[in-house]
Amino acid sequence: IGVEGLIVALERSYIDPVIILSINSMNDDNPIAARVRWNTSTQMEIMIQETSELDNLHAAETVSWMVVEAGVWDLGGGVVLEADTLDTNNLARQGFERVAHAADFDGEVATLSQVQSFTGTSFVRTRQRFGDEDGFQVMLEEEQAQNGGGHSTETIGWVSMGAGATTAGNGALEVGKIAPGVSDDGHLQAFDVDFDDAPILFTQMAGRYGVDPAAARAFDVTADGFSVIAEEDASVDAETDHAREIVDWFAFEEDGLIYARA
Repeated sequence: IGVEGLIVALERSYIDPVIILSINSMNDDNPIAARVRWNTSTQMEIMIQETSELDNLHAAETVSWMVVEAGVWDLGGGVVLEADTLDTNNLARQGFERVAHAADFDGEVATLSQVQSFTGTSFVRTRQRFGDEDGFQVMLEEEQAQNGGGHSTETIGWVSMGAGATTAGNGALEVGKIAPGVSDDGHLQAFDVDFDDAPILFTQMAGRYGVDPAAARAFDVTADGFSVIAEEDASVDAETDHAREIVDWFAFEEDGLIYARA
């Protein structure tokens, strides 16, 4: 997709949709955010957005998307997924908000989050930290030049799953957490699952070891693994070095509908 946006028709109708987007290519190395311009129970428009110092003319990028009905879901094989939304206007100045899991997770948990509204038109993404089986912290994060100010209230969608791999019910999937090891220099992550083709991948920066605004950006996704960097913007200066961060990730072998029990 590009900056002009793409309307996606959903295969089913959702009462309380939770939307996750993830950029999985580097066709143009200018920093970008994946945004949801609008959504209904059966459609959404998604787009990519550059930071304000750029011209917002960006090559088309590969973006994975996921829509989940809010709730706690049993995917089979011991795999539990929880999805929900929250409304917040917190940037760095206001600080993180704590989100508690309703699901009874046991062990390491990975979480994805996404701004799924377009109340404020400024460049914005989510930033997470302190994720575990009990919950996580999240806030909005604008580009560096504007992150010290304020932002309109946005809806953040989030999805959590226990880390590990399974082939039960809905095809192979793998959920992982890269310990602080993803910087601007990049990281190569191998899959444990033997995927036949490149899976549908989602990545999320899940730490704040470096305080400058940044996000995980994946590229070179294959059946064997993927590369990911911590991507800063250059809205203040040209320096984009970033500390090693935690990155959570999901990989699904198949696109289409995933079936679960409440």
